[in-house]
Amino acid sequence: TEAQYVVDVAGEMLAKGATFLDLGGYSTRPGAVHISASEELDRLLPALEAVLRAFPDVLLSVDTFRAN
Repeated sequence: TEAQYVVDVAGEMLAKGATFLDLGGYSTRPGAVHISASEELDRLLPALEAVLRAFPDVLLSVDTFRAN
C-alpha cells in the first residue's frame, strides 16, 4: 500500500540520520493537478498515521500552503 511505502521510506531516512520528517499531500511540481484541501488531507492522513504508528517518537512537519 501507499502508506506502507511511506513507512518504508521514512524508516530508511531515519536510519540514515534524519531528525524529522516533512510530509505533504500536495505536489507543487510544474504541471501538477490542483487538488482540494479535503483531498490533500485524504492523501496525507493515512501516511501520517502510518508513520506515527511505526515511529511514535518521530518529529513530523506537514508541508502545506493551506492555513487550515
